[in-house]
Amino acid sequence: MMGAFILLGSAILFVALWSYLLMPETKGLTPSQIEQMVLEGGIGILARKRGRRG
Repeated sequence: MMGAFILLGSAILFVALWSYLLMPETKGLTPSQIEQMVLEGGIGILARKRGRRG
């Protein structure tokens, strides 16, 4: 039974990190600005570290 908790906890941790690193911040942006960000490929923290807007 303990293995199930470890598996689910690991999956939740992975999704939380993925969301934090790769999902774009869209607070205060218009839909057209969000679309432009996606088309440029500059979304998420990892894109910002590479010098792109996001």
